[in-house]
Amino acid sequence: MSALVNLHGVLPTLAREQNQHWYKIYKEHKAEPSVLKSHKEFLLGRDMTSMAFLFMMLAGVPALFISVWSWNTIYFGVLLVIYLATSNLARNHGRRFVTNVLAMESTK
Repeated sequence: MSALVNLHGVLPTLAREQNQHWYKIYKEHKAEPSVLKSHKEFLLGRDMTSMAFLFMMLAGVPALFISVWSWNTIYFGVLLVIYLATSNLARNHGRRFVTNVLAMESTK
């Protein structure tokens, strides 16, 4: 963190300013292999999460109301677990992506 402060001075505290500042840093390092890989993994995780959510809403929720089956509840529960797992995966990959960009910047 101190390397980033030495390079950029006082870091912004407002979320919007932090985002703008981080994006400027990202643009400098977007061709680095570690940044490319972590960005790809984040985007994949994000897309998997959105697909899991849509599948849960379009297939899981109606299954609960179509008939009274214990399997329908289990089916919805499995879809919910998949959604929560992919959501956590995307969040972790997003953090790794940001960390990789900041690590590349701090090694300048």
